[in-house]
Amino acid sequence: SSFVQLLKTLAFSTRGVVRHMPIIPAGVACTLGIVGGILHGASMAVRKYFGEGDKEYMRNPRWLIGVALDLIGGGLFFSASPFLAAGILFTLAIGAQMCTGCALGVFCFHEEASLLGKTGVASLFCGCMALAFCEHGDAGTMSTTEFFEGLCSSDFLLANVAWLALVAGLYAWSSLRNWDQQSTALAHSLAAAYADGLQFLPTRYLASVLFVSHDWTLFVVLALALKCSCLYFYIHLQQLALETRLHVIGSLYPVITSVISVTLAATMYKDRVEMTAATFTALIASAAGIVLNVLPAAAAEHHDEKVACASVDSSNSKVQ
Repeated sequence: SSFVQLLKTLAFSTRGVVRHMPIIPAGVACTLGIVGGILHGASMAVRKYFGEGDKEYMRNPRWLIGVALDLIGGGLFFSASPFLAAGILFTLAIGAQMCTGCALGVFCFHEEASLLGKTGVASLFCGCMALAFCEHGDAGTMSTTEFFEGLCSSDFLLANVAWLALVAGLYAWSSLRNWDQQSTALAHSLAAAYADGLQFLPTRYLASVLFVSHDWTLFVVLALALKCSCLYFYIHLQQLALETRLHVIGSLYPVITSVISVTLAATMYKDRVEMTAATFTALIASAAGIVLNVLPAAAAEHHDEKVACASVDSSNSKVQ
């Protein structure tokens, strides 16, 4: 069935892999992914600082510094995308982004961080550094025709329907809670992560055209338009989500984005990962760090929700 095939695809199948001598060595591509993740984390901090609570944030020149950091980080990620499997590239990028977001949240925004969260950051950092020195396998690329056929494939459409249903469900849940800050921020985060994950598909295609195939056609313009549209919604929705704590969004958002991106990419690009003992150990250390980092962030989100509910109950009792 198509569902079974999707599971096989997610398990790093090799169909459709294009063998070529990489223009960018794997080590350089890993460095680009890590630096891009750091810049994405710094961008979130800058945009939160200068845009939080400001409905006209796009007119603030200082807020645009954060956008510039995002674009530079995205450019580095773009350059690495044809040369690393999505699972490896996203692990490195989200690891760097999470570590940066947590560090800036604690040291610049004076947010509390638990010992468990600090342990998670350390494990994630070590796992990402180790992963950068492992064998990485091959990244799948597609021709122009295959790319646009992939957008219409049943597996890809099924994955999109599933994620859009989850986004719609979260917004419905938030409306039932009278659009309180925590549930609304979570819904905005998931919607932004979906837009961010969707834009990875034309990102790799455009990078492959630029660095590998040189297949310049009118479809490149359409892919660029899709990417720019996704980028606009990603930046706007993420800004709305940044109304809550930075280290919460900085921990949860990259993980959600990675899962969505790898899921969508797995239905189109068939990457192969060299699952050596070193790679497996590095991925386990990174995954453990992500889990240890996300758990305190989720607990902080739950604590904020309880405080908000208690505040509302107190206000209602005073009115009565």
